[in-house]
Amino acid sequence: ILREASLLYGADITTAEQLEEVIHEMERTLKQPQQSKYDITPEQVADSIEECNEALLRNQLKMNTLSTRLENIPDTEALQQAHEIVHSLLEEKERIVFLNKALETAMQVLSEAGLAIQRDYVPLLNREMSSILRLITGEKYEDLKADDQLTLKLQPAELTETVIPEQLSSGTSDQVYLALRLGAVRLVERQGEKLPLFLDEPFAQYDEARTRNAIELLAKESQTRQIMLFTCKKREVELIQEIWGAFPLHIINLDAEES
Repeated sequence: ILREASLLYGADITTAEQLEEVIHEMERTLKQPQQSKYDITPEQVADSIEECNEALLRNQLKMNTLSTRLENIPDTEALQQAHEIVHSLLEEKERIVFLNKALETAMQVLSEAGLAIQRDYVPLLNREMSSILRLITGEKYEDLKADDQLTLKLQPAELTETVIPEQLSSGTSDQVYLALRLGAVRLVERQGEKLPLFLDEPFAQYDEARTRNAIELLAKESQTRQIMLFTCKKREVELIQEIWGAFPLHIINLDAEES
């Protein structure tokens, strides 16, 4: 009995007295109330149920969202089309990048060409314009220059500061730009090649003397280039016939009443 009791108790029991003590101790332990880990109140149970319901709702919402996404997943054909579109856009991007680099290179070349023009051609243009303006104005204005931005500036004899053509009379302004056109066309011509001139009412605001000077200049220009001049003033036609007499001249009258 003591041996069996020792095995059940988990310790050696050698006497009857020890056995009785162990029995009394176990009786006292069994009589004491035991707190169960599942001993909770109804309110706690209700709270737990509510938390579980909320968790179920959240999980159901996630499941619905995932189901919708699965339904919207494109099929193989749609994926292939999307891949082709992406490939096309990448090629377009490469083309635009290449074009951008080409434009940057072109801008750089144009900037360098502009600096070369300012350095090499602006002084020549200034000399040509001044010479032409001197003839048109009867040497009243003879210093016409273009600055680094190709803005025209004129130095009148009676002033100490330069002015832009718009600050002078409209007739003088027209003469300045005629000098610019003639000077520019002389510079851009290739060797042995002469460009024609088309002039529409170039003397509209000239006085008699300056109109004569300008026509004499154009008459000399007509020896090396073709000039087409449009005018509605008979006086200008008479001056052209008078001054141009020794040069090739062809007059076309567009007046419907006389045609």
